[in-house]
Order: sequence, then C-alpha cells, then structure tokens
Amino acid sequence: MAASVRAHGILTGSRVSLRWNLDRPNARRPPRPKVHLVYLGELAGLAAYVVDGEKVRDTLDVDFTMGGHPARYGYIPDREVWIEIPVSAREAALTLLREVVEYRLMHDLGWTYDKAHDEAAAVERVARKFMSEAVLHRAQIVPIAKDLFSRIEQP
Repeated sequence: MAASVRAHGILTGSRVSLRWNLDRPNARRPPRPKVHLVYLGELAGLAAYVVDGEKVRDTLDVDFTMGGHPARYGYIPDREVWIEIPVSAREAALTLLREVVEYRLMHDLGWTYDKAHDEAAAVERVARKFMSEAVLHRAQIVPIAKDLFSRIEQP
C-alpha cells in the first residue's frame, strides 16, 4: 500500500505528486525539520521552545497555530511545549500558560482534548484579566508563565 498526496498548483495550474512508499521496510523517512528557534526554559516539567511556526506549517502540520504539546500533536517530542512568538511577549506568556495547562490535563489526568482545551481557555481568560497590559521582554516569558501557573488551583 502506498500513501500519496496530490497538490494542485493554484497559480500555475500544475500538479505535483508526492509519494511515500509505506510497503518498503528499508525506505528512509525524510529528515525531521529543525523548527526550534529559542529555548525559553522549563515550566511544569516541560521544556518550552519558541519555534518557527511557518516551518512547522510547511513541513509538519498546516494547522499549527500559536502553540502545541505532545498530548495533542504527535510530532512534538515528549516533554516539550512549543509556541510561536506572536505580537508580544505578554501573548507568548499567555499562550505558554494555556498550552502547559492543556498538556497537564490531557497527559496527567487523561482529559480529552476538547475538555482540556476549554479548561485551559478558561484559565487563560482569568490570567488575561490578572495580567496588566505591560510590555514584557522575551526573557520574562517563562517566569511570568511560571508565576501564573503557580496560581492555578491544581485539580
């Protein structure tokens, strides 16, 4: 059985066919793309990284947006959480908080993605009210997220 993906060129009208032969046991998989840009530190036992979101979407997952973790996205290595740097470091801290809460609920407590996602969004809404509109520096992302995470009542 061979898996194939067909992409149609929108501008040129050309058709590109990519094939990956799953039947060949010695077939080499394409190398994993290097997407990590900056190691931010550790939060709740997870290594936090800023990643190149465009490269993630181009090579791993077209739907990757803002952040992710391995309990939701199988291509993210275990014990890592990824975020894109959005407009501000404040947004990055809030995204990191949300991803870590979601991961912990799914990984540690076995929650479904939908349930964990809703709870993490509720935590983020509270954190947004708690945080001022202050401009943060990138070096403050993990410390701020750690502080916010420490204020959450653990289930």
